[in-house]
Amino acid sequence: MRSRPFLSAHLGRCNGGVHRPEKTIVHKTAETMQILDTAADGEDIWQQMVHLYQQPGVADHCLHCQDRFRLSITAMLSLILLAAAGRGAIRPPAAADIADESERWQAEVLRPLRQARNALKARLQTGAASDLTDLRHGLLARELDAERIEQRLILAKALAPGAMVPASDPLADAASALARYLLALPCSPDIESRQRLGLILSAALPDYDGLDIVQALDLALRIG
Repeated sequence: MRSRPFLSAHLGRCNGGVHRPEKTIVHKTAETMQILDTAADGEDIWQQMVHLYQQPGVADHCLHCQDRFRLSITAMLSLILLAAAGRGAIRPPAAADIADESERWQAEVLRPLRQARNALKARLQTGAASDLTDLRHGLLARELDAERIEQRLILAKALAPGAMVPASDPLADAASALARYLLALPCSPDIESRQRLGLILSAALPDYDGLDIVQALDLALRIG
């Protein structure tokens, strides 16, 4: 199903498109510091994801890949943005764990929510009772909540000790992270899909030349 929940709902629910979490005072043990770091990373990556998804063409490219490979847009963009921010590329075993975790969450939670929301949309288009609109909007909000929980599950694995290769070049790392996630699904992108994936990388890494991005992605898909 084609869907754009995390962008439209997020901007509709937050003041000025910026979510400001409540401050919580905790004792700063090593464990709580790791939790706080992950939460801060999650909010930062979420905001970057919303911004990236708004860039021209990115939503369509992401939705094509979602439909073609049943991938998680949240997982894909999170791993790309972590690498682009200098956090390194995900290692193949961690990429496999993330792909498994994300697929379970998609199958058990997100896809049923999305299917119900789209079913209500179809009913509304045929002139069904207008009170279904509120129900559909409620499902959209719950879908957004589920995507944010999915991202926390992804980051908990991505930021675990040893999950990332030490950072090198942001483009090489982002291409490797993307390729390892795709190979873990598993999937083998066709020419059109590779072009779309390259354009997503280009939007996330605007300072890099398009040809360099194509070459980095091709290399990453070959070597994993």
